[in-house]
Amino acid sequence: MALPIQLAGHDYRYAAEQALMAFLPSFGGEGDLLVSSYGGGCAQAALRYGGKDYEGRAELSAPLPEEGLLRKRALQKLVKESILRACASAVWET
Repeated sequence: MALPIQLAGHDYRYAAEQALMAFLPSFGGEGDLLVSSYGGGCAQAALRYGGKDYEGRAELSAPLPEEGLLRKRALQKLVKESILRACASAVWET
């Protein structure tokens, strides 16, 4: 069963799917994921997994690049990091 992914403020679905496959490879239950990215250099993931809610947040330590490929890579990294933190909370709790 695929985990439904909702995106807000970005279109980095591929990055979100990659992160989920890497961090929760044995997902087999009901759940969903909302990944929000904000223009100020932060992203937040809200994961419902195993009937519980988990959150992960990631922020850049340096200013967000103005435009282009560097900006896209930085935002994708934030999306992945926020998912990692939400997944880590879920895995460490179980």
